[in-house]
Amino acid sequence: MQVVDIITRHPNHDVIIGIDTLGKEDLLLHISQALGTKIWVWPERLQIMHLLGFDDIFTTNSNLTRVRAVPRYSFTFDTLESLNTIHPTIGIMPSGLPWDSKIFNNDDKLHQYAYPVLYSEHSCFSELQEFMKLVQPSIVTGIVSSSFCYINPRHYFSRLNNFNYEKAESLKGNRNKSFLRPTGSNRLKVRKEGKFKIAGLSFHRGRVAIMRKERRGAKIAETDALCTSKLNVKMG
Repeated sequence: MQVVDIITRHPNHDVIIGIDTLGKEDLLLHISQALGTKIWVWPERLQIMHLLGFDDIFTTNSNLTRVRAVPRYSFTFDTLESLNTIHPTIGIMPSGLPWDSKIFNNDDKLHQYAYPVLYSEHSCFSELQEFMKLVQPSIVTGIVSSSFCYINPRHYFSRLNNFNYEKAESLKGNRNKSFLRPTGSNRLKVRKEGKFKIAGLSFHRGRVAIMRKERRGAKIAETDALCTSKLNVKMG
């Protein structure tokens, strides 16, 4: 696995891995088993790991390991710079978001510290299609409609025999008017006044988010909400 290879190539570095509050347990377990090491997690995450039965793999004692899984929101360029003033440190950000790698690569100064790795626990299209065939729902609705990467599942699954496209269309109502569905390239442009423009569509970001970004540098967590489409399934 690419994450293990990166860690192995830096035997004298501390390693921080940005993860969410839930998820990526399989990735952390693989790293621990492949390297034969414990992994540091923050106390709340350790409680979750204990509930999952992983008592001997994770620790809150930083002296026992050089590999630390940190909250995604705390994984910033400023953090990496500060840690490298104390001890050589690399950061790994496993993510399924295609624009995360661009965030890293745009800053040559930090490229030596930061490694984006494509990783996703979402089902691929073929798996979703098999699920649809097996469960045969009457209505399918995408639940990440506020994201500019939203994909309407009805477009892809309406050809299945048991999918009631007309009924699903009747439920859209006014809700779909708020969906952001840009065409062309999804290039994100940021203006100083905090206004985003995405392929002709625009919206404002909060002043708090702008101030936080100015103080702490590029914060990867701000892209958390912009994920691939999930499905909300209703049986007929």
